[in-house]
Amino acid sequence: MTSSGKKRLIGMTGSIAGAALLACTGLAQSAAAAAGEPEWVVSSFYTEAGFKGTEMLANLDSEGCQDLSAPANSVINMNDSRKGIVYYYQPDCQGPSVRLDDLRTVTLSASPILSYQVFQLS
Repeated sequence: MTSSGKKRLIGMTGSIAGAALLACTGLAQSAAAAAGEPEWVVSSFYTEAGFKGTEMLANLDSEGCQDLSAPANSVINMNDSRKGIVYYYQPDCQGPSVRLDDLRTVTLSASPILSYQVFQLS
């Protein structure tokens, strides 16, 4: 669990080269340190097909949302044994976040390509 007031990014969609992802999160980490913003800890997610997102730890500032794409009807299975965690779904890395229940399965079908993220507010 992260400390109070931090955001924990549970999963991100799409694919991106490891070096590019590290470079991107490195820039965001610098911005976060300079601005004293909450940390977002990148974890992993599972799709319906069983693909497991890359696990890594990185600090992102509050503006460091990753705009990654996923095909329509992608499914995130929040396969997490922890209890009492509130998850949020934010389409296109902008706009209002939608609260999810623990262990909730989310189907994305709003458009052919949809960028999204799922994160926990702790």
